[in-house]
Amino acid sequence: MSIEVRNISKAFGSFRALDNVSLTVPDGKLVALLGPSGSGKTTLLRIIAGLEQADSVPGKAVLFAGQDVSDRGVGERRVGFVFQHYALFRTMTVFENVAFGLRSLPRRARPPKREIAAKVNELLALVQLTGLENRRPWQLSGGQRQRVALARALAIKPSVLLLDEPFGALDANVRQDLRNWLRRLHNEIKVTSLFVTHDQEEALELADVVVIMRQGRVEQIGTPDEVFHKPASEFVLRFLGKVNLFHGRNGTGADPAAPRSNGLRLLARPHEVEISLTATAESSVQARVARILSAGPSVKILLLEADGTEHHADISHKHREELGLTEGQTAYVTPVSFHTFLDHGAAI
Repeated sequence: MSIEVRNISKAFGSFRALDNVSLTVPDGKLVALLGPSGSGKTTLLRIIAGLEQADSVPGKAVLFAGQDVSDRGVGERRVGFVFQHYALFRTMTVFENVAFGLRSLPRRARPPKREIAAKVNELLALVQLTGLENRRPWQLSGGQRQRVALARALAIKPSVLLLDEPFGALDANVRQDLRNWLRRLHNEIKVTSLFVTHDQEEALELADVVVIMRQGRVEQIGTPDEVFHKPASEFVLRFLGKVNLFHGRNGTGADPAAPRSNGLRLLARPHEVEISLTATAESSVQARVARILSAGPSVKILLLEADGTEHHADISHKHREELGLTEGQTAYVTPVSFHTFLDHGAAI
């Protein structure tokens, strides 16, 4: 079931959380709402769920499969919602937590006990928790509790699945395992899903489509490849990872002598620069090697220009050995690929 949001705004006092936001989530896709804290991600998710009401503006609407649900309550929208902190009932068993939504349906819509039991067992198998039916939430790991929360959300056969920072309370290894698991699960069940995250890697790894938000507005919508390789603004480029700033004129390479306020802003990610011991191009910038981090699949290098401008480079271990690079040494940073923006940040 597709989700469409039209002209949604929301203010809390003088703070404008959402400013005329419109977007479409295609049927069966897994879509990430990505942005810094305060960008409006969770507010938008809660409005889609019916947990918040948008401000009244002409043409505003939330539509599921083309049907306007703006005036429907959260129960009528049949939305599955997974919170960051699980929101499980501590006094209930795993089985009872998952069955809760089905048991709470109006009598005429409530399945018989046998069907509820069969459905719960089917969901526990789906989320790989068979055998843990009688445990309480406090007897589970964080990853297991999040799977219970997901099974509970799926129990009511939701029209859409909404997840608010679903892995935010978990440690790094568990987050990675659950991300891989959720992607496989989504490929099986194909329910239209929208999840909030401020973790760039999580969004790029999990989502079919990424919606990048900033100050209550949508900055860019695209596939992970599109937003990473073709950022619509300098904000998007910078938000998706470290960048190096060079300066140029007339769009023809970097000119280190150009005033900081003049010309073009040329931005290159750490893997898009070359490190050498001598200047290899007019665009080469002299800098001091301030730090070398070699614990990982690549070597991460921090370099400082004389005025304190930072540059970050990712190079192979082999290349570092060939250069004989050490901290304190003078080296040159050269952009081999870059994204070009005007001084005010508009894309060329």
